[in-house]
Amino acid sequence: MDRQGVIGLFLIAIILIAWQFLAGPSADEIREQQAMADSANVNTEQAEQKNVKPIEIDSTNQEVAVADTVDSALFSKELSDKYGDLAYSASGQEKIIEVTTPLITAQFSNAGGRLVSVQLNQYHTYDSLALYLFDRDSSFLDFQFPYQNRKITASELFFESEVISGTGEEDSTVVIFRAKTGNANRFIEQRYTFPHDNYMTDYSIRFAGIEEYEGATQDLAFGWVINSPRKEKGHQLESSKTTFFFKTNDDDVDYLSETSDDDEIPELPITWVSFKQQFFSVGMIPNKPFEANSSELIVRERSENGRYVRTMGADLSAKVENGYFPMRLYLGPNRYKTLRTYDLNLDRQIDLGWGIFGWVNRFLVIPVFNLLHDLHISYGIVILILTIFIKVILFPITYKTYMSSAKMRALKPEMEELNEKYKNRDQVEKQQAVMKLYRETGVNPLAGCIPMLIQLPILYAMFRFFPSSIELRQKSFLWADDLSSYDVILDLSQWGIDIPLYGSHISGFTLLMSISMIFYTRYNSQMNMGASGMQAQQMKIMMWMMPVMMMVFLNNYSSGLSLYYLTANVVTMLQQWVIKTFFIDEEKIHAKLQANKTKPKKKNRLMKQMEKIQEQQNLQQNRQMRRRSK
Repeated sequence: MDRQGVIGLFLIAIILIAWQFLAGPSADEIREQQAMADSANVNTEQAEQKNVKPIEIDSTNQEVAVADTVDSALFSKELSDKYGDLAYSASGQEKIIEVTTPLITAQFSNAGGRLVSVQLNQYHTYDSLALYLFDRDSSFLDFQFPYQNRKITASELFFESEVISGTGEEDSTVVIFRAKTGNANRFIEQRYTFPHDNYMTDYSIRFAGIEEYEGATQDLAFGWVINSPRKEKGHQLESSKTTFFFKTNDDDVDYLSETSDDDEIPELPITWVSFKQQFFSVGMIPNKPFEANSSELIVRERSENGRYVRTMGADLSAKVENGYFPMRLYLGPNRYKTLRTYDLNLDRQIDLGWGIFGWVNRFLVIPVFNLLHDLHISYGIVILILTIFIKVILFPITYKTYMSSAKMRALKPEMEELNEKYKNRDQVEKQQAVMKLYRETGVNPLAGCIPMLIQLPILYAMFRFFPSSIELRQKSFLWADDLSSYDVILDLSQWGIDIPLYGSHISGFTLLMSISMIFYTRYNSQMNMGASGMQAQQMKIMMWMMPVMMMVFLNNYSSGLSLYYLTANVVTMLQQWVIKTFFIDEEKIHAKLQANKTKPKKKNRLMKQMEKIQEQQNLQQNRQMRRRSK
C-alpha cells in the first residue's frame, strides 16, 4: 500500500473513533440502561419464583425482543415505585391452598395470604350439602398497612406458603404465608394455627426486619365482608338471627339490627366482633382492642329467595406494636357450652333473652337440658321431660292460681246477685259493692294474676331458647325433621298457595298447640266465675283469637317450641284436674268465705291500694258526669 493509502485509512479510523465517542450514550445513560437491565433480570427471577412465564427473547426478531425487555423494565420500575422493595412479591399467579383438620376445611389464597373459605366438617346444611361459614364467592378479607412511606394492600401481594401439618388429635396445623422483599431478613408473615380439637384459631401478622415497625406503633386497617350463605330450613328465622355482635372494653355486648339495614361506629375500643349467624359465627378477637371511632360495622338485607341471608361488613382499625399484631379467629358453632369456655362473653351472642329471661335460661333451662342431653335420648323426649320438670317446679303456682279461681267461683252466686241488683244503677256503686264483698270474704281478685306473672319469664325464656339451641338443629322427632325449625304436615306450595303472614305450609306441632290452647282457655273459662254482657263476649273472642294468632305466629318458628307449649298446656290441664279432684273441696271453700264475713277485717296493703285507686276512679267519673250535665 502506498503512502496516500495508509494516510487515508488512518483518517477513516480517527473519524470512526470520534463518531463513536460523540454519538455514544453518556455515563448517566449507561447507568440508567444498566439499572433497567438489572430490573429486567429481577423481574425474570421473580416470575420464576411465582411460576409466571418470563419474557422470552426471540433472536430472529431483535426489535420485538428489545421492545419486550423495555416494557418489562418499565413495569418493574412501576411496581418498585408503588410497593418499594415489596415489588418482589407484587406480581404472580393466584393459587388456592387447602388445609383440612378434623373440625374444619379451610382454603387460602396466596394473593394476600387471606382466608377465602371455611367449611365445618361435622355439620351440613338443611339440604345435606357441605356447610360453609363463608366461601370464595361470598367473602373478601384484606388488610392495609404502611410501608416505606406507602400504603400497601395485602391482597395486591403474592405470598409464599408453607403448611406444617399435625398428626394427632391434640396437634395443630400451621399455615404460614410470607411476602418477601429479596432480603431474607425482611418479610411480612401471616401465621394461622388450627387446633385439631378446637374451633378457636390463632392468627398473627408480623413485620420482620422492617425498621419502621421496630420499637414503633403503626396503623393497621382490616376489611372483611361476608355474604352469609343460607344454611337453615327457615329463611325468615335464620335471617332474624343473623347480624353483627361486638363487645366493647366496658364489657357491654351489643349488636346491629336483626330485621333491617344497620351500621355502627363504636365509640369505645372493641374487644371482639362476630359475624353471627343463627347457629354459627366468625369472630375476630384481637389481643389489644380495635380502635374506637374509626372502626365501622354494617349489615344489609338480602333477597328472601337468594343464596345468601344477609351481608355483613367490618372496617376495623388497629395498632401494630413492634411489628407484631396477634389475634384469634373463632370459626365454629354457637354452642353455649363451647363459647362459655373461652371466658370472652361470646356466649352473649346466643339469644337467650335479656334480664330475668336470660337468667332463667342460663341457670335453669340449659343445665337441665344438658343433663338430659347426656342421657343420649331423643331430643323430642328431652323436650317432653324438660317440660314436665318445669311444670312440676311450677305446681305450687298452679295450685295457688287454681285456688284463687275456686274462691272466685264460690262467690259466683253473690256476684250474680250484685249484677242483678245494680243492673240499671250507677256502675260506681256496683264496683264499690264488689270491693266490699271481696274485703268481707277475704278474696283477693288479683291472687290468680300474680302466679301467672311469675310464669311469664319461663314462657318467654323458652321462646328464646329453642330457636337458638344448636343441639336441636336437624334433630328429628315424629314427623318433624328439624326441631330448631318448622315442621310440615302439608305443603301448600305444591298447589301454589302462599298465605300472607302464615306461609306455604301447615306446621303439625303448631296446629296441635293451637288446638290445645282452645281446650285450655275453655277449661279455664269454665272454672272461673261466670261473666255476663260485654265481658263474656270479650272472653269468648279471646278464647278463639289467641290460638289463631299463635298458630299464625309460630307456623314458621321452631317446632321444638310448639312441642313445648303443646306439652305444657296438656300437663297444666292434667294438674288442674288433679287439684280439683284430690285437693280442693269447693263447698268447704264457700263455707270458709261466708265465715270470713263475721270476722273483724284488717285491710292489707294491697287492698288499701286497690281501694285508693277505686276512689280516684270514682272521683274522676263523678267529675266527668258533672261536666256532661252542665
